[in-house]
Amino acid sequence: DSIGAGSVDVSNQWVSAESNVVLTAAASNNYHFAYWSGDTNESVVVGDTITVPMTQVRSISAVFALNEHTFEVASAHGVTEPVAGIYTNSYGTALSNSVDSIETLGSTQYV
Repeated sequence: DSIGAGSVDVSNQWVSAESNVVLTAAASNNYHFAYWSGDTNESVVVGDTITVPMTQVRSISAVFALNEHTFEVASAHGVTEPVAGIYTNSYGTALSNSVDSIETLGSTQYV
């Protein structure tokens, strides 16, 4: 099972008791694998792959999160909105940035 945008290569099946099941998570575009949730006790996790010993009935989900991107706001010509600094936003976040003043240097006007 998966939570978020992605998939797991094995889902909803019956397996022999005492066997191991290997699950691998695959994130969709602009998402990343975050963690495994559910009945993961005694399991071995390596990155986006989990090896699960079938010693009990289990329900396990792969959890995916939207990618984040960092950018810096800086200006040598006025006060910015948002204020100068480093920001992290989720992929697809609409941004509206501006500089509040007009600056004239010689005969050139910066807007």
